[in-house]
Amino acid sequence: MRNKFDEQLSQLNHEMIEMGALCEEVIALASRALTENDKSLAARVAPLDSEIDRKERDIENLCLKLLLQQQPVARDLRQISAALKMITDMERIGDQAEDIAEIISFLHGHQAEDNDLLREMAKAAIRMVTESVDAYVKCDTMLAEQVIAEDDTVDGYFTQVKERLIGKIAQDPADGEYALDLLMIAKYFERIGDHATNIAEWVIFSVTGVHKGGARMIWCVEDDASIRDIEVYALTSTGFEARGFADGDTFWDALQRETPPELVVLDVMLPGTDGIELLRRLRASARFAELPVVMATAKGAEYDKIQGLDLGADYYLTKPFGVMEFVSCVKAVLRRSRPKTAQVLLRSGMLTLDPAEHIVTADGARVELTYKEFELLRLFLSHPGMAFTRDQLMEKVWDVDYCGETRTVDMHIRTLRQKLGENGEHIETVRGVGYRWEAEKN
Repeated sequence: MRNKFDEQLSQLNHEMIEMGALCEEVIALASRALTENDKSLAARVAPLDSEIDRKERDIENLCLKLLLQQQPVARDLRQISAALKMITDMERIGDQAEDIAEIISFLHGHQAEDNDLLREMAKAAIRMVTESVDAYVKCDTMLAEQVIAEDDTVDGYFTQVKERLIGKIAQDPADGEYALDLLMIAKYFERIGDHATNIAEWVIFSVTGVHKGGARMIWCVEDDASIRDIEVYALTSTGFEARGFADGDTFWDALQRETPPELVVLDVMLPGTDGIELLRRLRASARFAELPVVMATAKGAEYDKIQGLDLGADYYLTKPFGVMEFVSCVKAVLRRSRPKTAQVLLRSGMLTLDPAEHIVTADGARVELTYKEFELLRLFLSHPGMAFTRDQLMEKVWDVDYCGETRTVDMHIRTLRQKLGENGEHIETVRGVGYRWEAEKN
């Protein structure tokens, strides 16, 4: 009986290796199509994605057969359960490679100047996928940990590509559509890295019984019961603890009385206190100012996104969204939420900024700032005399997933100057560059 079971587990490993190889191939093909600007290569991606979908169904059936017929326990059970989770991420990798291929057909003959970075980003993403599957087959937790660490490399490539493309748009707005297409391609490579990280986390779970992305409490504030149930189920089925709230007032009351979660998924349109007001309260609170928040709402207008991001949301999901996209987003935000070091008061003359309490005073009087205004001032006071370009300010102060026109920076600088009164004169315009904080004024 055990021999038969071992044969089936060996078959499972073989199928996982084949699916992983297909994922590597489809990413490499999409990357090559981009490099060579070859639509015929891009057209070969969709059939491979279909093969990945078929492989997912085959492995799922095999896993279910093993669970029903063999009733595995302990490590065997974890291995099969992890495989079921991993194939979902592999399937999404195929989908995103197909998304990349589809965008290539709209590049209109452009040769990608930023292809050097995108090529390296693709190589890193492929390596992550390869190593994550190898880690599963070899039960190698050290290799899995290496994959998780490599996600920062892929994220770094995305940041570099983004900086280049924002600069390209600023130099020649006529290339804006093309630049945004490349940015979406980079974003898909970044998401592939996230999925490879998810796979690596399940490898660690299969060996140790501990899920690195799990055992973390997430609160979901959503008035639609069906959506709320889906969010909670998606999180709990992937190793998290999750709790749902039907309205903002109940959520806020629980937040005051109980141990806060590690992340909040917050709908905008809520009965009673809406999501925007709740986010404003969180960011104004010393206790909850750094609590990661993912906005999830049906409102997809650009203004609504900007409003949420400007108030300090870490990510913005527009309904309807896929379950795995939702979980991947939560994991990505949690990974990027770094522990905060001890914070000291920042001073310049009669102006004081308290990072811990999120309070600014000027000449002894409190100054009410929005979240982005506060972060702009914090950046300036932390680097007096340093000139920042508008692109740098967008990167450092605005959400990494938000790309907008740099006039947004100018608008916030203008209102910040007004609110600071005479102290606002310390924010100097550096012609041809951007802005800096000049502590000493003549």
